[in-house]
Amino acid sequence: MRVLPLDKARRGASLAAAVRILKRGGVVVVPTETSYGLAADALNPRAVARVRRLKGRGDKPMALMASSASMVRSFFHVEALAGRLMRRHWPGPLTLVLPVRNRLLSRAKLSRDGAVGVRVPSAALPRLLSRALGRPIVATSANRSGAPAAPGLAAFLLQFRNKRLPDAFLDAGRLPVRLPSTVARIIDGGIRIVRSGSVMPRA
Repeated sequence: MRVLPLDKARRGASLAAAVRILKRGGVVVVPTETSYGLAADALNPRAVARVRRLKGRGDKPMALMASSASMVRSFFHVEALAGRLMRRHWPGPLTLVLPVRNRLLSRAKLSRDGAVGVRVPSAALPRLLSRALGRPIVATSANRSGAPAAPGLAAFLLQFRNKRLPDAFLDAGRLPVRLPSTVARIIDGGIRIVRSGSVMPRA
């Protein structure tokens, strides 16, 4: 696993390396506003399957991050209430479970029912990676399933000792411990909270 520093002098080269890895179907650990996440090309079924194996997640749903609301609209069906939530809370830690409209995204088997969680994060780096790929990225917390999120490289390596590792780790240092994103779904014209987190969605 390559460690890619994000200090000012090396940030550009590290991000370029991360984009190359993602484009060839690799997995990169990226810092977000909530935690480090395992990131991969969401339209690459092999890359998505590898994230599942790394995390030990089985067939549980996988959430995505996108560079913009317009990108989300090109891959998902967005009804009026979801659109209002997007305008109020994005960029930020609100994940909306939306019906997929893109066949390639459907093939990645990110969920069982054709609806996938997605958000536009307030952290610039995952937005940049998504924009460079031209598609959403898988972004699930960088920890083994059932374990706490790793706040930094040392904790990540300790948790993944004797396990397969991703291709690279974009190292922003130790991140503060924060609540995860709130996960919400639109059902019968109302907002259903799937997972409580750092925001309370209001349209």
